[in-house]
Amino acid sequence: MQTDRTPYRTTTARSMCGDSIVGRSGVPISMWVRTEMPERGDRIDEGALTWTPSKEAMNFSDTPLLIAVDAYGDTVFNRLQIKWQLPREVEFLRTRLGTDRQPMLDELERLMAVATERVHRYLWFIGD
Repeated sequence: MQTDRTPYRTTTARSMCGDSIVGRSGVPISMWVRTEMPERGDRIDEGALTWTPSKEAMNFSDTPLLIAVDAYGDTVFNRLQIKWQLPREVEFLRTRLGTDRQPMLDELERLMAVATERVHRYLWFIGD
């Protein structure tokens, strides 16, 4: 099996097969708040906008969680990740993304607030 030798500090995340993890070809990713895992529990809220970040704005050192959102699968964050790490990453992205992407970040922050209102809620990114 061939592995990708790209260093972690690059601006583009890569999976083991070499495909970009972050929204290759601009694949829109739905954002949801749901209850218990693993079977996609009840949907509490759904983002009005999709997650379509610029992969050039993200990197492993500044956005270690968001760069790993899978455009072709599901990615789930728990309340502690949402409370402690994601706010830093959103703030970083606010400085890197243009004004056209700010509403997407606003919507992500709104969903983060819903997810951290009580335990057993998760922030889901639902890929293609």
